[in-house]
Amino acid sequence: MRQARYAASQGHTRPVYHLFSYVVVFQAHCYNAEGLLAQDKCGEAIRGLQEAITSYDKAAVTCKDYSSTKGPGTQAKPLNHLFFRRLGPVMKRTLDKCERENGLM
Repeated sequence: MRQARYAASQGHTRPVYHLFSYVVVFQAHCYNAEGLLAQDKCGEAIRGLQEAITSYDKAAVTCKDYSSTKGPGTQAKPLNHLFFRRLGPVMKRTLDKCERENGLM
């Protein structure tokens, strides 16, 4: 019985750690790109935001995997969380801004 609960909890633990690592990476790239944009380093900011969007997409896939996993804690829907709904458009707006400013230079 104890091993069955442990195995069920392991099904949720791994996606949570992957999700956390992707979130940290895309958040770091996003805020770094905003700082680079303030320093007029648009090329580096664009590259950072592209990496952020890649990590954001991986995090979205991990959120879907986590939501579909059986066991305790499946009520959580991280993809519908306010954090995800707000940071995705912020990244895309900042990337558009960087590309516009890079085109002007």
